[in-house]
Parts: sequence; structure tokens; C-alpha cells
Amino acid sequence: MFRITLVFSIFLSVLSPAQTLACSCLRISAQDYYNNADMVFVGKAQKTSAPDAPQSFNVLHRLKGKPGAKWTQSDNNVQATTCGTHFSPGQVSIVLATRGSVNLCNGNFGARIQLDDAITWLEASGGHKEAIPDVKIRPVLDKVLESYSHVKGPLNFQITQSIRLGKLWLVHGTIKVEGVAFAVLMDDSGVLMQSITER
Repeated sequence: MFRITLVFSIFLSVLSPAQTLACSCLRISAQDYYNNADMVFVGKAQKTSAPDAPQSFNVLHRLKGKPGAKWTQSDNNVQATTCGTHFSPGQVSIVLATRGSVNLCNGNFGARIQLDDAITWLEASGGHKEAIPDVKIRPVLDKVLESYSHVKGPLNFQITQSIRLGKLWLVHGTIKVEGVAFAVLMDDSGVLMQSITER
């Protein structure tokens, strides 16, 4: 398999303010990230006691492994490396942990990249392609995409990919007339993660 070296130049959005060096590691396939991880779950980040304290998550949905209702990373120096990942309190992400570590090289990227990779991750966890009912997705997309539509009335969106894993849904689609591509990870409580790209 062809691999390229992906060099990350990430500052405030991912790393602590003191970190200005780039993170350099191999960008591998979504399947490899999943295979390499001991645990994969949708988690909500909790507030830490200090910037370099281990990050804890409330586990919302388990994809791989047995993280329990709450999971805390074992390494407390994640912020000391340029590949460390910072999670804001309340932020929901798909967390991939390897030997207790959570970082960029494990596949812990931002929502846009993760929601693309999540197609593979949900299917590897037993998810399957299933058409999401319009009555379930339309209210969600009407709210999420409200500011991106310049046409009055119901949104004219097209679902290109819909995967279900229990109560978890991953939906990809477009609003062709607006040149917008979107991805939404949701459950019965509402939207957990979203990514919107204007083309």
C-alpha cells in the first residue's frame, strides 16, 4: 500500500499555545487506524484539572474494545508532544486509543477527516448501510444547514451515504445548488459531530 508522510502544522486548534513545531507521522488508511487501536469510541471530553493532566471522556457509543462508561487516557504527557491532541470540554469526537494513548498519529483528527474515516470505522464495528428516514434526518439537516441555504423552503439535499450502528447514524450528503458537502454523526439525542464544506 502506498503511503505518504503527512506533516501537520497545527497550532491553537489542536496543540497547546506553547507548541509550534509540526507533527510528522504517517497518514495511513482508515482501516489501519481502526486495526491499530485498542479502543474506538464516540466520547465527550471532560474538563481536565490542568493542561497536562490525562484527558477523560464520557463514552457515548462503543465501536471497539471495552472502554466502560468513562475512560481516561493513561499517558499524562500528551500535551508535551507535537502530536498530542487537545479536546475542549464538552467536545464530542471519535476517540482512537492505542495502549492508553490518544494522539494525531492514532487517527485523532478534526471532524472533517474523522467523519470521512468513520464510514470505515462504523462498518468495521458491525454497522451497515441503511437509508435514514426523511422524518429523522430532515429536521436535523434543516437546523445544521440553515445558514448555508439561500433558497426559501425545504432544503433540497441529497444523501450519498448513510450508515447505522445501533442508535448511531453517520450521514454524508450534498446540497448541489449551494455547492455544499456535509457529514453528520448523530443519535437519538441529536447531532454529535458535524462537518460542512463549501465547494
